[in-house]
Amino acid sequence: MDLTINGLRIDPAIFTFKFTCMCNGECCNYGVYTDKKEYEILWELRDEIKQFMDDSQPTDSSAWFEPEEADDDFPSGIAVGTEVFNGKCVFLDKEGLCSIQKMSMTKGEYKWKYKPLYCILFPLTIYDGALTIDYEHTDRLHHCNKNVPHTTTIFEYCNEELKHLLGAEGFETLEKMRNQYLADKE
Repeated sequence: MDLTINGLRIDPAIFTFKFTCMCNGECCNYGVYTDKKEYEILWELRDEIKQFMDDSQPTDSSAWFEPEEADDDFPSGIAVGTEVFNGKCVFLDKEGLCSIQKMSMTKGEYKWKYKPLYCILFPLTIYDGALTIDYEHTDRLHHCNKNVPHTTTIFEYCNEELKHLLGAEGFETLEKMRNQYLADKE
């Protein structure tokens, strides 16, 4: 069975891995990665983003990003990490909300218009050309997927994120793949 959509390999573990999150933004505590093009957009919007930051975040935009690094899993081939400030991503406020997403929503735009794909997809990630589970990151969190009976799969939990990544048609294809994969396992 070919598990590929638009050239992106699909790790079948996303169809069966159980996941639960009681979100407090903890996944952002370690900083996140942006594609260079996403970084450039955020840099252009820095004055607007600052308006949605609180006193737990640095408003000096020169302190927001790490140096660029080559990474083939990003569309441009270059990843730019966000810095950690006060034990969390610079864009995460003290309430556990993303300043980038707050800006989009306040402006009446799509909530993820400017948010980096890496952030949107978590607990999924694109690694080595495959859509997979970010096991390393989920394992170090204290709230997501911990001490809760898991009945929902990542696929079910992340429907909105998967539709964002793959589009409606791609998601339909993924859903068919999942159904076939689960039927084949029986």
